[in-house]
Amino acid sequence: MTTEEKGARLMSVRSFRLLTCGIVAAWVFVFSLLIYRHYVSGVAISPMQKISGDFFRIHDQWFGLYLSRKSETGEYKEKIGHLHFTTEKIGNEYRFVQHAEMTLNRNGNKETVRDDLRCLSDAGYRVKSFDYESDVDGSSYKAHGEFKDGLMVMFMEKGGEHRAVNREMKEPPYFPLTVKAALFEEGLVMGRKVQFAVLDFLTLNVVQGTAEVEDMIPVKSGIQVYTAYRVTLSYPGMRDRFWMSEAGVTLREELPTGILVMYETEVMAKAALKKGVFFDYLMLPTVKSNIVISEPSKVKGMTVRIEGIDPARFPALNGDDQTVNGDRVEIRRYTEEEVKKDTYDLPYAGDDMKPYLEPTPWVQSDDPKIKEFSKAVRGGLTDAALVSGSLTGRMYGWIQAQPSALIPTALDAHKYRAGECLEYTVLYTAAARAAGLPTRMVAGLVPVRGLFYFHTWAEVWIGRWVPVDPTRGEWPAGAARIRFVTGGMEDLLAFIREIGKIRIQVLEVL
Repeated sequence: MTTEEKGARLMSVRSFRLLTCGIVAAWVFVFSLLIYRHYVSGVAISPMQKISGDFFRIHDQWFGLYLSRKSETGEYKEKIGHLHFTTEKIGNEYRFVQHAEMTLNRNGNKETVRDDLRCLSDAGYRVKSFDYESDVDGSSYKAHGEFKDGLMVMFMEKGGEHRAVNREMKEPPYFPLTVKAALFEEGLVMGRKVQFAVLDFLTLNVVQGTAEVEDMIPVKSGIQVYTAYRVTLSYPGMRDRFWMSEAGVTLREELPTGILVMYETEVMAKAALKKGVFFDYLMLPTVKSNIVISEPSKVKGMTVRIEGIDPARFPALNGDDQTVNGDRVEIRRYTEEEVKKDTYDLPYAGDDMKPYLEPTPWVQSDDPKIKEFSKAVRGGLTDAALVSGSLTGRMYGWIQAQPSALIPTALDAHKYRAGECLEYTVLYTAAARAAGLPTRMVAGLVPVRGLFYFHTWAEVWIGRWVPVDPTRGEWPAGAARIRFVTGGMEDLLAFIREIGKIRIQVLEVL
């Protein structure tokens, strides 16, 4: 192996170790690092306080690993691997376990990398012992460490060589796997800064770093909205950023190497990603509302004033349950009686709705799996209104509401059974079309806790376009929504670029 090849291989190994450790503790940069509390006189930053952990009883989390790539058509995300992280409380101790797998494509050659890290801490998340092992195509690195009586004893093995290092410490240290738990339990408060001293077991140098809670953003998941806190970890020449939910789950992490980490279900994390099919749900814009609508699902009518855009650019704003009058849009909710009055037997017999019955690359209504799913849900029903309502109810309980980085096809949604409004919408549309019910996909804005969020739902043809929302389990859907566009997945996603221009004033709610 040449010097250049060895250097490239070393960079590959270091990049992976930076990735895998950084996911669960963002300040791990080359190999797994030990973190102990430290205070530097004269710096207006608080040290980590002593705490007694009682939150992380059992956590089981999966993450998808992505790398930004460039092509002639622009930048896209490549799925390169996954990481599994578990935390379990056993008596007065915590056990943290991390396993990661990644495939690196270097100079046309694929390298498989596996990484395992185990740590045992006390109830305050201070480390008692750890074991670490990394394997890159058969080349392994191992490390073991224990803290006792003010001394951290570490043993390392690489390429048949062994090394032992003793490091004196006044207190039991934190470990990368445990310090996020400690930071979370101390409290994610805007503007809070905490300082750590970081020990790298390759160089044995101590590097000063800070963790700062910089921002908080709302994140919509199904019918719920929760808060995500943005935390930035800074070191000399390096910066790492992650978003943590109010439940202590890392939702998204940006590593200095350009690798993006996203919280996902196990099936999603392990799945390969089609090129360019990536949805960054944490970066979606919102529109501030002048009022808070306490029970959106019960709204029978809503009138809003829309500014910042020309309504004429969005023909879908006007029609059926929505009426445009200048800059005002009135939305009404159809009653069940109105819908059932115009129902008919499926499949739909006319040719005028052909575009809304045909399969597309996203809506695979002709796939055997989708057909079987549709048939199972509707049973022997042939009434259009009853089939529509049955599909809405089944979809609401069948898919697990969870933010997803995937732009799904109907088959993806059927396979993973988890996601946000895109998953519900595309699978509903495919299943309804498979039943012979004309259905189209819709994108717009819905109010939740004083903000309007990007949202998608479906509309079925029953004498008119009737909105149904499988994400929220609403049939017919309530009037607390504004339809802006209809069409394919590309049309729905293109609307996201317009949201930042929109201003909304709610004038009336019925």
